[in-house]
Amino acid sequence: MIRAFALAAAVTVALASSASADFVFTDMGTNPTPIPPADYNPAVGFDISSGGASGHPQHYEGMKFTSTGNYNLTSYEVAFANVGGTYTGGLVQLQLTGDSGGAGPDFTNIIDTKQLTATAAADSIGSVVANGTVLSGITYWLVATMVSPDSAIVWAQGNNPLTAPANGVFQGTAPPGGNLSTQNQAGYRIQGTLIPTGVPEPSSFALAAISAGFGLGTWGWRRRRSQQPVAAA
Repeated sequence: MIRAFALAAAVTVALASSASADFVFTDMGTNPTPIPPADYNPAVGFDISSGGASGHPQHYEGMKFTSTGNYNLTSYEVAFANVGGTYTGGLVQLQLTGDSGGAGPDFTNIIDTKQLTATAAADSIGSVVANGTVLSGITYWLVATMVSPDSAIVWAQGNNPLTAPANGVFQGTAPPGGNLSTQNQAGYRIQGTLIPTGVPEPSSFALAAISAGFGLGTWGWRRRRSQQPVAAA
């Protein structure tokens, strides 16, 4: 039975190690939270405010990334900043969408929608649990829009590293309209759990452990029977 316990322990370790989160995308480094201020630039950003001091109508901004693996998403982290004027914080909506054939976010393919709070601090990081799955080699957009009014909030620029993919920014006043732009992207990090390829499901591991234990137990029982003395005739 020792071998069966060893196999079960190995299965537990394998499952635990596969559950660690990886960075699906980051232009704010990989430092643990709280993210150091040097990893984003609050002096530069993209307007998602609703007018007021900026004098603009409400904006939304989209940032493009391509997944390098198959992931179940776990979290979003987004950098916010104050561009001046009255800043009270506000509620921001994040949407993860597919790509519209290179023309920007595909708002008919919304994978995940979340809301998070941009605090009243001048510069801050907002974070929220993520859901959904992204696939290797597929392009996606993370879109930020103000939900509650605020006159002076921007999505601050990422700084570690600076990223400026071709047509990697999409800006507009109301979805789905807007324009593509090649600029340094806003600061955000997306984390997820890598989906292993060619690895049996957890139920298969459990069945293997049970089968191994049953097989060893049967082998031991047969061995004990074979060692019993034969009665004299």
